[in-house]
Amino acid sequence: RSGPTGSAHGDAPADRIGDAFSRDEFARRGHHRLTTDATKVYFTDTGTGNIGAVAKSGGAVLMLATAQSKPVSIAVDDTYAYWSNNLGGAVVRTLKAGGDTVHTMVAATNPTDIVIDSTYVYFLEAGSVDIMRAPKVGGSSATIFASPPMLSSFEFMVSDGVAIYATGSTGA
Repeated sequence: RSGPTGSAHGDAPADRIGDAFSRDEFARRGHHRLTTDATKVYFTDTGTGNIGAVAKSGGAVLMLATAQSKPVSIAVDDTYAYWSNNLGGAVVRTLKAGGDTVHTMVAATNPTDIVIDSTYVYFLEAGSVDIMRAPKVGGSSATIFASPPMLSSFEFMVSDGVAIYATGSTGA
């Protein structure tokens, strides 16, 4: 089955996100970003501040964290879920299996988009012209790329595990 809320396995209704949300409710509630691993879909809910996961085949939502400060982007590796707390000024993580506390990886001003590789978490700051990175185990951030002068900010980025691709705004 195809579509943004569909299951690759075809055993959950096309208009549902797990057992918890209809497609329309998902959009209304302020869910911001999604990512997947082999078995689950992970999401941020900017409206409630929750981070959750649901099996691709459907089922109950596993809450990984609640009451976060405007969680925006999310990424997962084999062990952790990482997200940006835009108003909380941090990039954080917790065990993607649940049952863990939230750990601050790096302080930031207003982090938005994040991507990860095997060693680092990369993030954008709202309105920033730089791509930042910090060790996934925590620590200080460093600028790894400053945007060209024609851009006023980076907006979104993705990674294929080898390179980071980012889009920007000219402010025009």
